[in-house]
Amino acid sequence: MKKVLFVLVILFAIFTLTACPWFEDITRYPDMVEYQLSEILEVAKEKYSVTKWIYTDYSNIRGEAWYDKDGVFQVKSYQNQYSLDFVNGDNIEKALTSFAGKEGGHDVQGMYSNFLCNVALGECADGKLRFVYFNTNINKNEKIADTIGASDYPFEVSPTEINDKVFEVPSHWQAMILFLNKFKKAHPRGYIYSGNRLALETEASSGGRIYLEFYKEEGEVVFDVFFNRLSFDDKEGQLVYSTSNRYGVIYNYYGLDKSQYFDITQTVTQSTEQESCMSLKGKVKAKEIEGEVLYSQITYTAEYYVLREGEKIIMHSSSNEKLVDTLEFEKGWMIDKIDGVDHTQTAKFILSDFYIFYEKKENHTEHFGEWQKSETSHFYQYTCGCESQDIAELHSDYDENFLCDICGYVMEGHEHTYKLTFDQFSHCHVYTCGCETPPNSAPHYDEDGDGNCDLCQYVMNEE
Repeated sequence: MKKVLFVLVILFAIFTLTACPWFEDITRYPDMVEYQLSEILEVAKEKYSVTKWIYTDYSNIRGEAWYDKDGVFQVKSYQNQYSLDFVNGDNIEKALTSFAGKEGGHDVQGMYSNFLCNVALGECADGKLRFVYFNTNINKNEKIADTIGASDYPFEVSPTEINDKVFEVPSHWQAMILFLNKFKKAHPRGYIYSGNRLALETEASSGGRIYLEFYKEEGEVVFDVFFNRLSFDDKEGQLVYSTSNRYGVIYNYYGLDKSQYFDITQTVTQSTEQESCMSLKGKVKAKEIEGEVLYSQITYTAEYYVLREGEKIIMHSSSNEKLVDTLEFEKGWMIDKIDGVDHTQTAKFILSDFYIFYEKKENHTEHFGEWQKSETSHFYQYTCGCESQDIAELHSDYDENFLCDICGYVMEGHEHTYKLTFDQFSHCHVYTCGCETPPNSAPHYDEDGDGNCDLCQYVMNEE
């Protein structure tokens, strides 16, 4: 009896699983042929005279491809890894529209949503690199060669040129060595092939994004490092390091003398706030740098020691703190007052380590600053560290709009023109006459209760 029950249970389980929709065969597009990757690449190799593949393993283009009302082929990319420059390549329209997925098309059961095509990178017989665009699932009536497209490689640096030597830094600079090790073994398909330069991107340990851009200088591969640069929304980010000869770096770590680069002073006095405490103050000012400082980072702390039964015990008044883009500062601490101890000898303000990145003075060609203006004249005051010419010139107004054509000084007789702009929270008047708009944002208001802002008519209540 037990054997009979066991067999019935097994039969019931088999019936249940086979009836479950998870185990049903997915109906495939009847005219679809699924080719092996090697088959597609062999055809692509012959079509575009590829002599060596840099990578072939399924990087892809995602986005939308459609025909507008005039019958013109349109493409929108959803990711920033590949530039839309490929649209101007060879046979791109066919490569982006030839994919035949399950049940046909690109968007079936969410399995191939927004998929356009796969991408490979190859070196061709003429010595040039080209992107090759292809699909492995295509209509049986299509010839493989007719569904493959290509575009030229647009950057001056190839991923094959980026090796360990590109990332070399002094052997004692451990912080930078550890940072750059993150990028050394990047797979060629993991680079960002959009924007103006070949790039790599990763997350920063402190949050945000780190973005490397590669280019050539005097025939050698160099790179710039940006913090929080986003290529897809043109956010520039902050340039924090470069291997280009245009820039210089000063760095120093714990234990080494800082006096070559900074004037550092400290004072230890009786606290005026608490009788049982001493006041330790540290003051730091960087010495002159031969160039324009673009980024800096300083770590500092304070410590003092006490003697207990003849043993020196170090007491840290606080953990290390870090300052960014500040080369002159003061910091104060309250420390416990210990009778019989000379705190001017036992308390110490410490500049732990620092990093200064700057553009060398001889390479600094683009001055920046601000206009200094009077009722009759102006001159341009450099704020980039270079010496200003300080030569005043009279205002000029050739277009007769009562604004100086050079510095924008508002002359007597000028009447502002503006437009009203708004968002869901507020509205403001923005000058359209070329003058700087003063702060004038104000929240919406609806005193007559009609659901619209009384000034800008923004719909505050759609119900």
